[in-house]
Amino acid sequence: LSFFTYMLIDVLYTFLFYLMFIALFVYPVFFFFFFKQKTAYEMLRSLVGSEMCIRDRYQRRVRGSWIAWMVGRVLCLHSFRMSAEALRLQSSKFSNLAECLGAHGELVFVDAPHSVAPEAEARMPSLLREIFAPPYFEWWNARQEEGQVWYDGVEQTLEYIAKVVQEQGPFDGIMGFSQGGSLVHLVCAMIAQGNLDISPPKWAMIISSMGSRHAG
Repeated sequence: LSFFTYMLIDVLYTFLFYLMFIALFVYPVFFFFFFKQKTAYEMLRSLVGSEMCIRDRYQRRVRGSWIAWMVGRVLCLHSFRMSAEALRLQSSKFSNLAECLGAHGELVFVDAPHSVAPEAEARMPSLLREIFAPPYFEWWNARQEEGQVWYDGVEQTLEYIAKVVQEQGPFDGIMGFSQGGSLVHLVCAMIAQGNLDISPPKWAMIISSMGSRHAG
């Protein structure tokens, strides 16, 4: 990356940090980070080098920033047909996210309530299965019907999240990657609308995801 690009990223990071600082004093608040859409299937070895460059460039800054000690307890939701252990690896081995956040807080990784069917697991890329060992889980299966998207199994997932918050909470923040990020968006939206009876997080982080499209 060029010097100008580094400076632009640096300014953006500083702006986001100060914006989050302001937001954290207004409770409850939902704070979203939307990044370029990817799936877990793209988190392969070819990405490790570029992610390591980003990690090494900002490791000292993020670790020493004031935002780290405000993290608290974080509920971490993995991507489609992955697992809590896979997200733990993605946030530690493939990046320094766990190091930056976990050093001043507690990251709680949970598996989705739905196990991946054997036939679906067999269709997963072999390289992905080599990097991330089974078992695999999913938050829902999306289907399109009459121009609308429906998430099969999402009701059980929301009940499961409520149970996790009740039994393992409270959580200061909630973070999701890929399908887990869509779930974070759905959970926060339902809390704001009064349709999900759990304690709202102070902040939320959505990584490589999109907003929920569930028509229900």
